Amino acid sequence: MMRMNQPYIIAGLAALGLMTGSTLQAAPPTAKEALQLEPTQTSIDYDQPTEAEADECSIEVIKNGQGKGWVVKSKNHLDLRRFMDTNDDNVVDLWCYYRDGLEIYRDVDTDYDGDVDQFRWLTTAGSRWGIDQEGDGKLDTWKTISPEEVSEEAVSAMATRDWNRFQRLLLSKDELQKLGLGKSRLTQVEKKISEAASVWKEIASGDDNPLSEKSRWVRFEAVRPGVIPAGTDDLQKDLQVYENVVALVETDGAFQMLQLGTLVRIGDAWRALDVPRPYAATEGQIASSEGLFFNVNPEMQGSNPGIPPGNASEEEIQGLLSKLQELDQKADQLPQKEYHKDRADLLKELVSLFDDKEVKTPWIQRLAETLSVAAQTNIYPEGVDRLSSLSDELEKANYDDNIRAYVQYRYLMADYQSSIQQENADFGKIQSVWLERLESFVKDYPGSEDTAEALLQLAGARELMGQEAEAKKWYQVAMKDFSSTIPGKKAAGAMRRLDSPGKSIEVAGTDIKSGQKFALSSSSLRGRVVLVDYWASWCGPCKDSFADLKEMYGKYGGKFVVIGVNLDNSKDEAAKVIQEYGLRWPNLWESGGLESRFATEMGILTLPTKILLDGNGRVVARGLHITQVEDEVKKLLQPRR
Repeated sequence: MMRMNQPYIIAGLAALGLMTGSTLQAAPPTAKEALQLEPTQTSIDYDQPTEAEADECSIEVIKNGQGKGWVVKSKNHLDLRRFMDTNDDNVVDLWCYYRDGLEIYRDVDTDYDGDVDQFRWLTTAGSRWGIDQEGDGKLDTWKTISPEEVSEEAVSAMATRDWNRFQRLLLSKDELQKLGLGKSRLTQVEKKISEAASVWKEIASGDDNPLSEKSRWVRFEAVRPGVIPAGTDDLQKDLQVYENVVALVETDGAFQMLQLGTLVRIGDAWRALDVPRPYAATEGQIASSEGLFFNVNPEMQGSNPGIPPGNASEEEIQGLLSKLQELDQKADQLPQKEYHKDRADLLKELVSLFDDKEVKTPWIQRLAETLSVAAQTNIYPEGVDRLSSLSDELEKANYDDNIRAYVQYRYLMADYQSSIQQENADFGKIQSVWLERLESFVKDYPGSEDTAEALLQLAGARELMGQEAEAKKWYQVAMKDFSSTIPGKKAAGAMRRLDSPGKSIEVAGTDIKSGQKFALSSSSLRGRVVLVDYWASWCGPCKDSFADLKEMYGKYGGKFVVIGVNLDNSKDEAAKVIQEYGLRWPNLWESGGLESRFATEMGILTLPTKILLDGNGRVVARGLHITQVEDEVKKLLQPRR
């Protein structure tokens, strides 16, 4: 199946009822005709079957909670397109495009006037949400865009010399007023914004712009974002900021760095304050923590605060980056131990290029991640000792707690996973040491981002050991101290699950096979015993239980209902298992796997997880083994005396 990246206008599709303003009462199109329609925005990497493949595609009429319309499916029954009427006026107002079974982009007519006015990138395509304010079919502003996507858009704008594209990323004067800056800072930022057009003309449109249409965004580089609290320099409210953002760019095999400077968050979107500039090693630090808002007294840094003493030249940096890129491109061709060792060596060399700790930090993180992943899978066991040494080095050099915690936690995980894979491993002893280390970690680094995950690991392990009170203690700490993080939210879900007996719970989503909306609270389930079964294609015990569930499903007729909740990362993998095992009950799915909404809402940490509800929709048991399910179902179905 080939991919299509550039849209073109398809004449005559209005007659098919798919173009903007077209009626659903027209004759149904063929799948091949429907596949001709393309997104309004460029560079959308969506599935586009070849002509031969299109002949094997099908088109179906659908009606669900989203509205009514048509869905185009591949021969493997994966969604390729959806064209929907969401307000029941028989006119298409939603055009959805898919890749590998996931919706990755949609055009939307929100005011039902026949013209697309919103453009959304979804799931694996990112989080961008663009708005057409002028009604001319063009993207005018970003309602939602992440810092990473801002850097990617900025690279594209520089590469194509497109001022309008960059201007959409630039903080507007109206948005500037909403930031609540103090007078002096307001004047400073206002000056940058007002000069942006002339600076763009000088840098981006001039001969000194090193980017071309062949340039490709590779990566976003920055130290973690910071929050400037209200009251600082007369700031009226908290402000979230990324300083000294750098984008890594590749052009014809050569790597360059583009400085984006400061990004600020306003609502769900991030905005640039200055025009991107090609990086020169003599001009400043790479992704340091200083900038427009985070400034250190220059007298504390020596005569040249921009460059930490001993920094390598740009040529040395680019040389190592090129080697790293070449190594990654050959990853599948090399012995995995050799690949991970060489990658770690290159990253360590990159770390050594700089003296400034803030500049070193992102490279140290990549080094630790490489070593930890390789050691946990036992591909490169030596990674455990290298992580231990790295952790000791950071402590001796008095690095801050955040990077020390980052490395230490990855060392702990690598050592634990590597240990349990050893021949004749003493699992009881290894588990005991692991839990002791986790408790020490959360005590030593109470504010670290990794502490949230460590708390979840602690609680989950105690729950599996049957120590529910101890598990709840750690879940509650994660909920309280890290409420806005995924582990914190998952801990809240775990508490909800543990406290669920006797209570109603809600599980709602879309069935993989039918595309129909489903909710556990539906009145159609009242009076029926319901089993909510969390599973995944990679979980052997999950699939082993399907035969018993199918038997019970048939034996008890409509009195017993199974609702599957799949936690695969790939919808396609889930669909294959559903077909292979002939599962007849609804199976809900959302992207994210074990980090999805479904897993988070109920704190699902291990699979399979089975929750049984009575005819009144109240939980009677959670954490059932398949061998226990039928006995519990029989009890609930027995007539009351």
